[in-house]
Amino acid sequence: MLLLALVATLAVVAPDGTLTELGPSGIVHQLGPGSEPTWSPDGLRLAFVRQGDIWTIDAAGGTGRRLTTDGAASGPRFAPDGKTLAWIDGGLLVTGAADGSGVPATLAEGVSAPPAWSPDGTRLAFQRRAGADAALLVVPAAGGVVRRLGFGASSVAPSWQGSTIVYVDDHRLYRWPGHRRLSTVAVTSAPSRSGAFVVASGPGGIWLVAGTRTRTLGKGSAPVFSSDGARIAFTRAGVLWQMNANGTCHSRLGSYGQASWAPVPVGRLSC
Repeated sequence: MLLLALVATLAVVAPDGTLTELGPSGIVHQLGPGSEPTWSPDGLRLAFVRQGDIWTIDAAGGTGRRLTTDGAASGPRFAPDGKTLAWIDGGLLVTGAADGSGVPATLAEGVSAPPAWSPDGTRLAFQRRAGADAALLVVPAAGGVVRRLGFGASSVAPSWQGSTIVYVDDHRLYRWPGHRRLSTVAVTSAPSRSGAFVVASGPGGIWLVAGTRTRTLGKGSAPVFSSDGARIAFTRAGVLWQMNANGTCHSRLGSYGQASWAPVPVGRLSC
């Protein structure tokens, strides 16, 4: 039931936005400076970036663990089993044990956006940029041959579900396999996916895409589905908001950003 947000410092906040003692529905604690937060699949840990390095910390607080030391890392993403992290380090796609043990492995180079794990944890999709163009590629999580999915793009931001990937190509949403266009509206954010629904934002605001149908959910940017698909967190004028997935019941949370939902059901908001 907790939502992670950023305001120069990491904090865990209840979906109802209340700032009270740690409990079933309150803010809980600040976790210190950081950005790009992401939850482990079991909801017990967080990975984030602090001064260019990857850190992890228990969601309940405590002492963080620093996993990198070169100040060039970004975009941490937990594997579905929670045991491995993938991140970008100086343009390299790197994986390493989430507990900091062992030696990280380099899977690819020229990476320019956070990677995305396949649901079964066997592959990683990522963006490689060359000049003004970018391409979407996939590599085995265990290492091996990098596969280009057969197209270039001005921007790519992959989001998996099952064996399919939704991504952005020249500011339009597509699905792979097939390079099938999902929508003609212009989008600039990474897509967030829940079941058959995709949400993204662009100059026209927030768009919800279901099959061949697209409809606006109003003004805002950087929308993210909750883990149960019931709500969407988004930013508007520097403020973090949430709403039901159908666009109803807008609720202001506060001056946060870079929202990351905990992997727990939150249900629908009541207007």
